[in-house]
Amino acid sequence: VCQKYGHLQKDISKWRGRRKFDRVVCQGVVPYLDDESAESALENLAAMSRGFFYFEAITKRDLDEVCDTSKTDTRVHRRTGDWYRKRLYRHFREIGAGLYYRKDGPLEFFELEVPKSR
Repeated sequence: VCQKYGHLQKDISKWRGRRKFDRVVCQGVVPYLDDESAESALENLAAMSRGFFYFEAITKRDLDEVCDTSKTDTRVHRRTGDWYRKRLYRHFREIGAGLYYRKDGPLEFFELEVPKSR
């Protein structure tokens, strides 16, 4: 797929591109990485983002309470949502529905567009 569409195939826990992007998407990748690699991956993704970051990761709660485990790949690291949020909040503010925005980004949001400040 990478070759067909001209994408790079890299280990996001070790690779950090030089460019920054307005929109970065990371869906279903980080839960497969061990804790150290997952932290590195989130740091690398944050470093390449200058705006919006969409992040999707299955959590321990999702596996325990939401997912149909007969249809879900459960071979992931069972981290809590708080584990991810602690690392994401270093660089981003949460917008909702898996969308984050750089804390130092140029956009401002109306009060009801973002979750209540913690």
